[in-house]
Amino acid sequence: LPCRRCEGTRPPWQRVTRLTAYEPPAREWLRAMKFRRRWAWASWFGRALADVLPGPEPVGHGRVWAVAVPMPWARRWWRGYNQTDLIARALAKRRGWPVTPLLKRTRYAPPQTAVAPSRRPENTRGAFACENIDLAGHRFVLVDDILTTGSTLKACARLLRQQGARHIEAAVVAVADPKDRTALEL
Repeated sequence: LPCRRCEGTRPPWQRVTRLTAYEPPAREWLRAMKFRRRWAWASWFGRALADVLPGPEPVGHGRVWAVAVPMPWARRWWRGYNQTDLIARALAKRRGWPVTPLLKRTRYAPPQTAVAPSRRPENTRGAFACENIDLAGHRFVLVDDILTTGSTLKACARLLRQQGARHIEAAVVAVADPKDRTALEL
C-alpha cells in the first residue's frame, strides 16, 4: 500500500520487488556493504533479489535489461565500487539479462539520507540523465539498494520513460519506512 504522500499518484513503474524490509539484520548488512567495504554483500543481494522477482521475466514483450541507479563519481571513487551496479550485475547474471549503463549522474547531490524526506524529490531533480536512444520495445528492471521515499527511483524511471520505455519495474534490496528515523541514520 502506498504511503499518504503517494496516495492518488501513479508511480512511473509497473511493480516494485523488494528482498526485505530495512531492519536488522539486513540493515546492518547493507550498511557494511555501503560504508565498510563489504562489497561481497552486493553479489549476494543481487542473486537473492533475482530469486524473488516474480515469474521468469517481467510481464510484457521485448528484451529485459537491468539498469542500476548511478551514484556520483566522487562517492564511487571513495568507495571503490558502486554497490547498486554490483547488485544489478549479480541479479542480471542470475536471470540471464544484460546490464546497461543508460543512466548517468549529471551533478553531485547530497545523499538522500542527508536530506529530509520532503526535500528528496528536489534533491534528485536534474541529478540524472539518460542516454538519448529509443528504448521502445524493451523492458527494464531498475535496481537500487534501499527504497525510502522513492524519489531516486522515480527520477530514474521518468528518464527511461522519456526515452520510450513503457515497461519498467523496480527491484530493491530493502524498503524503509519513510517515517522510521532509523532509515535516515545512514
